[in-house]
Amino acid sequence: MQTPPLAALSRRLVERVLQVLTGADNKTLAIGRVMSVPYLLATLALPYVLLRLGREFSLTEAGVYITASAGGFMALVRGTDWTEPDPN
Repeated sequence: MQTPPLAALSRRLVERVLQVLTGADNKTLAIGRVMSVPYLLATLALPYVLLRLGREFSLTEAGVYITASAGGFMALVRGTDWTEPDPN
């Protein structure tokens, strides 16, 4: 019997998410990656929230904010890299 397409799609989606959020051994959760997901979502949502609330900000401020947030995101992921097990 063939697997229903929706079940196969959801299984592949879960596999991809686990690959993204786990370390090199695909078993241990990568702390930096897991913690960076809410950080990234909040970072990218803030300019839209400010626009929605009618707050004024310049494109320079938005550019500096996004650049600094991207640096923090990278530091969070790379800074916890040493906690992941060695794949060998």
